[in-house]
Amino acid sequence: MATVHDQLWRQADASEVDLASYLSSLAAAVATAAPRHATVVEVEPAMVSAGLAVPLGLLVNELVANAYKYAYAPGEEGEVRVAGKRTTKEHYRLEVSDLGRGLPSEFNLGRSRTSLGMRVVTSMAAQLNGTLTVSPAEPGIRFTLEFPLRGLSERTA
Repeated sequence: MATVHDQLWRQADASEVDLASYLSSLAAAVATAAPRHATVVEVEPAMVSAGLAVPLGLLVNELVANAYKYAYAPGEEGEVRVAGKRTTKEHYRLEVSDLGRGLPSEFNLGRSRTSLGMRVVTSMAAQLNGTLTVSPAEPGIRFTLEFPLRGLSERTA
């Protein structure tokens, strides 16, 4: 979240954040904790409010950190990808994926309430008014979040 604060502080208009630079900076900051892994970020530019940037940053931070921690066997190197693009003028698709072991067969995103990390992820997706799915990436897994670029309060204002 220091990255969010830093980006907001550096911008003349601290009310909006560009997803391309924000998520690239965030992923680079998280990657310092896992130097054995490659982190690839391919995110199309899009402006979001600071209010959306915070939960989005928490969600991406958690998914990337989980991929570093669980996708690969201890000592194994691997890749984590963060990709994002507009699907319409008002909607965006963000994917965090890895090429690792995948999830246990019994994993169910809707029932994953025992893990604090997954509770954070699902809570942030709901706060973003987004739809979060998980799917096999063959190998690995892919978390996909589709969300409106403007929050509910912004659309009604």
